[in-house]
Amino acid sequence: MLAASNATLFACGGETLSEDGSAGAAGNAASAGVGGVGGSGAGTSGAGGGSAGDGGTSGTALPTGYYYFLFELDYLATQLQLYAWLDSGATGFEGLFTNANRRIELNTRPGCPACSADSPICALLPAPACVKPSEKQYALEHYVDFLPEPDPPDGYTFVVGGSATHAPYETTLQSEPFQIEVTLGSGGISVSMENARLTGKFDQLAAGRWLGSGSLSVEKVKINGSGDSPTQGVFKAMSLTASEVAAVESFGHPIPMLP
Repeated sequence: MLAASNATLFACGGETLSEDGSAGAAGNAASAGVGGVGGSGAGTSGAGGGSAGDGGTSGTALPTGYYYFLFELDYLATQLQLYAWLDSGATGFEGLFTNANRRIELNTRPGCPACSADSPICALLPAPACVKPSEKQYALEHYVDFLPEPDPPDGYTFVVGGSATHAPYETTLQSEPFQIEVTLGSGGISVSMENARLTGKFDQLAAGRWLGSGSLSVEKVKINGSGDSPTQGVFKAMSLTASEVAAVESFGHPIPMLP
């Protein structure tokens, strides 16, 4: 999320997933009608040719499927929340990344307080509360408080591709340069991130979920077409199970896939 009325400060606390891929707080969210983090995987997959829809299968390479990413960049202390569809192959990958926003439809969930005024959106994690759309995210399982938003002015998508190196229970990704175009703030400020690169590694947990982390670099950041400041940062990511994807999409906003 980095769009009109949705700029988020750089801050992300420690991942609270346990080694088997579960998370107690998200389980409470699941019982309130939003997919929690903690489903074990049971899909089948070859070397990058399976599906992450059920978390992945033990002993496989990073599977094709749905993921959730947090990009944290030094420039303007920026955090991007992103849903992604990754197409993972034997030697490469391609992913379609979609902006994730706190959207008003989330207020209909059981357990939500009545929200309005300056804090109009319900968040169920880490505890039920009314928050600003720009409220930052502290852990990956908080994805349940975000919905995909691909369309401008508040949304955007971008494609990332590159090489993949697989080993038992792990996959290393190295992207080719890519570009991100977003709109910042109610004034419609255009932010362009040129020649961005992503490098990182995904590991499969005992329950089948894949967790990733790594580094980001951006050669040039332009504001309304001007500037050439570089920046860097880090990312965290995790695979999503079929039930978690279904819970997200139940609000009428599907996570876009590659054609």
